[in-house]
This record gives sequence, C-alpha cells and structure tokens, in this order.
Amino acid sequence: MTTYFAWHPAEESFDPQTHRRCDLEILALTIDHREGEVAIATVVVVEPRLPPLDQRHAFISYDHRLIFSGRLVGLPVKITPDLVSLEFTAEPLDAAAQLQGLACDLKQAPFWDVAFVDPAAHNNPAEWLEARSALFAWDRLTGQVSVSDLFQGRCVLDVTDVFFADSLKVSLAETPLSHISVTLTAEWVQEASGEVSLGRKIAAAFPGGMINTLTPHALEATWFKEGQKLGRSGFWVVESHLNQVTPPRTGVLDVYPTLTPEVMTGDELTQAPKTLRAKRFWMSGTVVLGWRYRQKRREVVQVTVSQKTQLDGAIRPLTRTLHLHLQQVAPAVGSTFFLTSRGRQAVDHALEVARAHLAASARCLEIEICLPFEAGLALSMDHSVCLVDARIPGGRALGKVVAYSLRQDGLKACAWVRFAASIGAEPERTPFPETTFYAEPAYGDTGMPPYHQTASGLVYASYAHQRPQEGMIEGANLSVHDLVKDVFVSHDAERQIQALQSQQYPVRQNIKSVLEEVPTVISLDLADLRTQGVVEHVIQLQTIGLWTAPCQVDVSGGLP
Repeated sequence: MTTYFAWHPAEESFDPQTHRRCDLEILALTIDHREGEVAIATVVVVEPRLPPLDQRHAFISYDHRLIFSGRLVGLPVKITPDLVSLEFTAEPLDAAAQLQGLACDLKQAPFWDVAFVDPAAHNNPAEWLEARSALFAWDRLTGQVSVSDLFQGRCVLDVTDVFFADSLKVSLAETPLSHISVTLTAEWVQEASGEVSLGRKIAAAFPGGMINTLTPHALEATWFKEGQKLGRSGFWVVESHLNQVTPPRTGVLDVYPTLTPEVMTGDELTQAPKTLRAKRFWMSGTVVLGWRYRQKRREVVQVTVSQKTQLDGAIRPLTRTLHLHLQQVAPAVGSTFFLTSRGRQAVDHALEVARAHLAASARCLEIEICLPFEAGLALSMDHSVCLVDARIPGGRALGKVVAYSLRQDGLKACAWVRFAASIGAEPERTPFPETTFYAEPAYGDTGMPPYHQTASGLVYASYAHQRPQEGMIEGANLSVHDLVKDVFVSHDAERQIQALQSQQYPVRQNIKSVLEEVPTVISLDLADLRTQGVVEHVIQLQTIGLWTAPCQVDVSGGLP
C-alpha cells in the first residue's frame, strides 16, 4: 500500500482519485492525536518547494483512504542538509465558530452556571466542560468537533485479535480520588428599603384604640418631625401629622368621653376646695417611617463528595479540596442565597464539578498496545477500545482512547494507542428517607422533600432548616410588626386621670400642676438595622451514598 500526499486549497474536498498523488515523497510520517487536542501530522521529506499560501492544505491518504486532513503550520525544519520536517495541524479554520456553535447546548444547568465563571471567560470553551465528565474531540479527517464522554466513545474498536502481544503495557496512571471536599462561597450585599405606616399601631397603644391625652400641647411638642432620624440608624420620618378630632358618639356607653371625672382642687384665691373636670383631647396621628438596610453577607456551603472504587482499602486514600467562589450574585433582599431556588441550582452545579473531578481520577488504569498500521486507521478520540488478554487485571478491559499515533518510517509502519479504563465499583443502593407530611393528605401535598438529586444522580439531604440567624432575616415585604417591636405610651389619658385622682385636694392644693409632671409621650422600640462588617452563614451539606464511576476493568484481584 502507498501513502499519498496532495496539496490543495482550503475549500477543496477530498476525492480518492483526484488526490491519489504524491506532491511530496514522504520518507517518514507520524500522526499524533491527544485527548482534547487536534491531531498533528509530521512528515519528513526531501527539501520541498512549497505551494502558494492559499494552497498549503494537505490530504494524506493511504491507498484510497483519507487518513489526515490539515494545513501547514510554521516553516520547514531541517533535520539533515537534504531532509526537512513539515508539521500540519488538523485544526479547521472555523474551529472557534464550531465551538461557539456548541455553546447553546453546553451552557445549560446544572452543568453550567454563569455565576461560577469570570465574565471575561464566559466564551472560553474549557469553562463549559468544568462540570462534565467529557472533553472536546476533534476529528482528524473532517475537522469537526464533538463532545465525547470520558468513559464511553461513540464507537468501540475490539483489538483482541489484532494487536502485537509483546507491545502490551498496563499501568496505574494515578491514584483515584477517594473524596473531594468542596467549599462553595457566595458574597453579596443584602439591601432592603421601604416605608411603613405607624398610625394604627400607635393608636392601638391608647385606651379605646385612639390617641387621647389631657396634655395635647406637650404631645404635639414631642410628636415625630418629618426628616427626623429615629433610634438606631436606618429609620427616618417621611410623613407626620397630629390633629385634634371629635371622637365618635357612643351614647350612654360614653366610650370616648370628652371630660375627665370630677376631681378636687383648691381655689386659686380662697384655697377653698372645689370640683374640677379637665378636658380630654382625642387626636388622629399619621406617622410614616422610611427604612433602609444594607449588610454585607457571606454564605458558605461545605460538603464532601465521595466515590467508591475497587481500590478502596487497598491503597492510601487520596483527597482533593475545591474552593469555589461565585463570581456574581444578584443583589438580594434576603439573608440567604443558597436556600433560594437559584442558590440550590448553584449547589447542584458545585456537586457536578466535584463529580467531574472524581470521574477523571477513576479512569486511572492505562493500557498501551501497538497494532498493524491498517488496524489503527479507524482510531479517533471518540473511540473506546476493548481488549481481552490474560495479562490484564480481570482478563478484559474496556477503556476510552486518550492518545494514539500512526507511524510510518521507510518500510516500517504501525499504530500505537493508549486507552484508560475506569476502576469504578458496583453502585450501592442507598435507601432514601421517606417524605414527612405536616398535614393530612386531604390538604394536599405538604411534605418537605428530605433530599435532592442532581442530574447525574448525586443525592444530598435537604438543608432547608439551616437558615441564617444573624441580621435582618427577611428583607422583603416587611410589615410594621416586623420593624416596630413595640409602641410605648407614657401617661395616656387614663393614667393622667389616675394621677389627678391620687394627688387631688387635700394632697395637692393645685391639681392642675400635676399634669405638668405627667405629660403624654410616645416612644418606639424599633428593629435593629445596624450593620456589621460581614455576616457569615455556614451550611453543612450532607451527601447520601457514594458515587461510583463505571466498572470497566476488574482490579479486585490486584494490580500488575
């Protein structure tokens, strides 16, 4: 069989007859392809004359079969006075456009979360696969890119009867991870503001549910002023009015009396005792408070994701720690991010990132073999290789191609391939707790799910009960009862009357002076809107069961 080389313009398609020519006489050929990368062809030829720049694409074919399509990169490299080495890349001219074409499908939750990625890297294809156990696979013939699973290619090549027996090499590439500790952090500024009306709450603190006093001028003097800041920082008076009103008439019930009961006082001139009835004033008050809350918050989810492999207990456990920090969290009025639906989506993504790390480490048994050149022509980075041999642990392995090479040097030719098999164990069945119902079924489904499951099957216990305890817990739709703990009235009309009765003649000569000592004053106990430097809330997430990668080779009997 002959290997052919044909220069061609970029837009030309391969034709077995048209391109069955030797524009260059190939003395040696190597086609190398590594996982996640494009194929590279290196040819050794007698010093050539290069075609025009727009025709420096090449088809390399074996007999009538295309085995490489690419373009020249760099300049010829002399290896002897007469021989040069040319390097060609299978990267297509539209590589970037092809990758962007995959973006729509890859940028989907839970395997993509924009909050985890620096805005400058949103269009970086490497970020799209961070939570996936997959890599990009570039076809060396068509230049097309696809997403290929780490464990299973779209095609399987059985090499049991064709590989060179003495070429077999089996090795443990790395120790698989036993678990990954994840720390997921979100930081944001909790901001909330609004207005609240206190009129009814203040009135309710008075007898009869209406503001009433014997000292209206004192009450007006101490009444809330517009623009006034109140109590702890965060409150101010937006609107304020206090007006005297005529109370409703209730007949013989006299719910809203306009005069006090008779009390005794001394006459100012004769000092002789006489009766007195003071006027009781009824009033309508309006108070609208504005409020604002701004607090830096940090929320941390801590979780350990573990995997089960066949080497558990046989080797020293290897762990890894991931520190994931959300790049952007939308401003929130609430005190928690991870307890919202958007936050749980971020938790799911973080778990998928951890699982992807575990998956890559489980594919740790690597097998290398050599094949006849023709048998290796079908290889691609989207292939799995099946091999049965007694020297392999368990006698059989199925693994994903991680690298291959097609080599010709004079009369010698062969194909080399390395594939990686996963040492995952049989998955364990974890009994999940049943949903607890908080009402009779007749009232509908009121159960709280005790666990959640990610798209890839990771299961974790609900953490809904781990709510923050510091600062303003709920920042939205706060009512007057949330912001105003209590209204205190010092010396309302009834207490003023009691003071008059207890100090009336002959205890006090002039009963009117008693009212100067017991003016009606209103004070508020407001919610604490003062802020701290940073309020941190830690959530401990508990996974249920162990994750396991596929079992592609049996190493229970030991490693080679």
